[in-house]
Amino acid sequence: MGFEVASQRKEAIRDALRRLQKLADGPQDGPKKIFPLLYDRLSHDYRDDPTFEAFRRILRDHMMET
Repeated sequence: MGFEVASQRKEAIRDALRRLQKLADGPQDGPKKIFPLLYDRLSHDYRDDPTFEAFRRILRDHMMET
């Protein structure tokens, strides 16, 4: 799902994040539970990699909005 979505427009990524968000069990579920690998990779492994800045920004904006 990752590459297929990421290779499309920004709105496709946001749509995928919204679909994943709906799988949450409750409001106490944080980003690590909802987006475990994505959150981990973007916040740790690729934190300083400028190539992933757009993805970090999209995920951050999504978390702020929801």
